[in-house]
Amino acid sequence: MRSVLEEALSGELNFLDGTIFPHTCDSIQRLSDIWRLNVPFGFHTDVVLPVKLNTDSAREYMVSVLRVFKADLEKKLDVTITDDALKASMTLYDQAAQHPEGAL
Repeated sequence: MRSVLEEALSGELNFLDGTIFPHTCDSIQRLSDIWRLNVPFGFHTDVVLPVKLNTDSAREYMVSVLRVFKADLEKKLDVTITDDALKASMTLYDQAAQHPEGAL
């Protein structure tokens, strides 16, 4: 985490449109806070996912978080993210995961 923060502060990551931080642990949460206050480029988004995934309320919460996240990305990047584009992205990711050596 220190390394990526150093790269951001030195300008090595200025090519990024923004950063997305999952709410996974104390270290990532603090990195997100430090980043928000000190890295002056792109957008910054925190995504807080449910801890439990096997309840109806967790599913509803997850869907809500993802809808808000999608809307935030669309607004911050000035794009429209369609269901077809999401499906194509998932297909591409699945293909890459099946060929990790870069055989695509």
